[in-house]
Amino acid sequence: MSRTDENGILHYRAMLSIEYIRVLKVDGDKHIVGGVYGTVNVQDWMGVHKVYDRSLADSEKKGPGDDLTLIGPDCYYGVSGYDWSVISVDLRGVDPDIELAQGNVVWETRVEDNRHNFRQL
Repeated sequence: MSRTDENGILHYRAMLSIEYIRVLKVDGDKHIVGGVYGTVNVQDWMGVHKVYDRSLADSEKKGPGDDLTLIGPDCYYGVSGYDWSVISVDLRGVDPDIELAQGNVVWETRVEDNRHNFRQL
C-alpha cells in the first residue's frame, strides 16, 4: 500500500493480508448444523480492524472445509505488516452450541522464526 504525503513524497507500507478463515473438523462432526458466529479482530499500531463479525441471529451455515465470509479490514487503512499485530478470535457453533476457536495470537514481524499453528486457537 502506498500514499503520497503533503510534500508529494510517495511512502510505501507493508500490509498484513488475511486471505481466509476456514472451518476445520469439529470434534469429528461433519457439519455444524446451525452455523458459525462470533468475531475475529486484528489489532495493529493503528487500532483494531474487524475481519469477521456475526451475531447469533446472523450466523453463517458453514461446515468443515468452508471459508467464513470476511468483512474487512477497511480497504483504505488495512492492517500494518510493519511491526506487531494481535489476532483475536472468538468463534462459536450454533447447533451444537460449542466453542470453535477462542484466543489471541501475537504476530511479531521482526522475529525471524515467528511461526504459529492457527489451528490450535
